[in-house]
Amino acid sequence: AKDEDLPVFGTIASQFNDPGTNALYKALMDTLVAKTGADLQSTMSAADEMSEKIWIIPPQRTRYLSEISENNRRYDEQVRRQAAIADQLYGLYSAVLTFGGPDLLGSDDQMIGRSDDRSASEPDRPAASSQELEALIRKFEELKKDLDPHIWDMLRNWEAEAKRYQDEFYTYQVRGKEIKVPNHTESLSHLQIPKVALPKFKSWGDKVRWAMQENT
Repeated sequence: AKDEDLPVFGTIASQFNDPGTNALYKALMDTLVAKTGADLQSTMSAADEMSEKIWIIPPQRTRYLSEISENNRRYDEQVRRQAAIADQLYGLYSAVLTFGGPDLLGSDDQMIGRSDDRSASEPDRPAASSQELEALIRKFEELKKDLDPHIWDMLRNWEAEAKRYQDEFYTYQVRGKEIKVPNHTESLSHLQIPKVALPKFKSWGDKVRWAMQENT
């Protein structure tokens, strides 16, 4: 007998409307009618299609949960690296301010060569040579290149953003429309309780970890 005449059907019964299962049913009913003469002729038309596995999760994505966990681990490692860089920058920043240097957080301009003016205007601070200050500032600017620009912007705008949560309303724009959300709830004793309490961090590394991990 020819292969196509053999009563062999490839079926995947777990799938709805499986072509192989439909063909098997049609062949069984036709055989039953032919052998018994019963009035059970099926009106279903079986297509000449082969059963094909329909995947809920495609084979190439069977590791999707692992991909998610790996991506989370990579993100956590990135946060650790950026926080470590921010901590070093904060140490240099504090040293520059201690010795009468400029506020490196206040501007993106290169600060080298501007230390003399700050030292003269703040005589109470410990004295440091221009070369020492410039070395600290140069190291700061060099290390800052390894910090993500978005994180640097976050550090520079930390106080301004904190003030937005301390104001009476938090204001933002949606499709050109200004939305105002009250920042406080009033207690029974008429105390203003803030809805968002930002941490009182000083270290830049702590701020980076909080901003990137707490999803604010």
